[in-house]
Amino acid sequence: MQIAEAPLERLLEATQRLARAPSEESLYRVIADSASRLVEASGAAFFLVEDDCLVLTAASGRCGTLPLGLRIPHAEDAMRRVMTTGTSIRVEHADATPNALHDQQPALVVPLKGSHEVVAVLWLRLGSTESAAVNSARPVQIFATQAAAMLDHARHVQDIAERKEREIATLAHELRNPIGAIINALRVLERFGAPETQATTLRDVVGRQAKHLTRLIDDLLDVTRLRHGKVVLQREPVDLREVVHLALDALKASGRASHHDVRHSLAAEPLIVHGDATRLEQVVRNLLDNAVKYSPARTTITVAMHRDGAEAVLRVRDEGIGIASDMLPRLFEPFAQAEAAGQRAAGGLGLGLPLVRSIVQQHGGTVAAHSDGIGKGSAIIVRLPTASADP
Repeated sequence: MQIAEAPLERLLEATQRLARAPSEESLYRVIADSASRLVEASGAAFFLVEDDCLVLTAASGRCGTLPLGLRIPHAEDAMRRVMTTGTSIRVEHADATPNALHDQQPALVVPLKGSHEVVAVLWLRLGSTESAAVNSARPVQIFATQAAAMLDHARHVQDIAERKEREIATLAHELRNPIGAIINALRVLERFGAPETQATTLRDVVGRQAKHLTRLIDDLLDVTRLRHGKVVLQREPVDLREVVHLALDALKASGRASHHDVRHSLAAEPLIVHGDATRLEQVVRNLLDNAVKYSPARTTITVAMHRDGAEAVLRVRDEGIGIASDMLPRLFEPFAQAEAAGQRAAGGLGLGLPLVRSIVQQHGGTVAAHSDGIGKGSAIIVRLPTASADP
């Protein structure tokens, strides 16, 4: 079916208006106004789909008297038909009209379909049963598809912006802590002076916090370098059992796990991989650090390693706070751990697991997380190809 010239011109104008909308909130009004002009309606109402109802977020023309925030249940006849079929309908009788919209008919009800389901609904108030031209059907369908795509894009952009803001806030918070401690120690030394014993303690504070600050920055740089393939691995035959022992010794020497019961069960035979020993130790250290950070004192952390066919399998299990099911898919993304509810108090940027994933992937391996839920501990499983499996 060809589109008549006048509706085609209005469709082009409507599309241009969509593209100029500066934000998701303004897009609601633009969609309503543009659809109203497209079919020459006397009013328009834009509803977002929520769990069990549709919520009015924009209205104009004769629909402008409707209160924003008005909620229409999905079960209402007209809305149910539109959401079930995913196609536009005309409403010309009161028995098909939601109670709150009785004075807003006849109407054309248009669904906006996202990737898998209806995400919004347009209620276009017609001046009469004949006011919407027959030739408007196809343009409205095209417009609804475009509007749904723009809405999805706006939400995606907004999600990215909000996530970046959270990441920046997290980074600022974590960098501020060691910097604040360093500044306070220097103020005491410079302004008030201090006995030698206190000065030694303050210098230790500065040194410790400077190391912490350096590690945060190194982690940030490592994530970026690994993501862009700018880290060259120094490959050689490496026995993963030795790597694990080195990481366990470092953890013990640091004293960070002095209140945890750290156990290990390693394969009896060597597990040789062709890899970078330093980077592989970094993987194990990060997994152990995470287990300690998110586990209460006097709980058990278990490190196990075995061969599974042509792969070496490393599993670090803790009895800590666990991981919510909705976090599991994002756990290896930068800053994801820092955003997780209940974990923020533990501090850190949430870069340990992203580093683990990048290093493991560069070695041709995989990493996965498992948890039965909040409060039920978690396990990180790393799989690496053994040297005998290499070409």
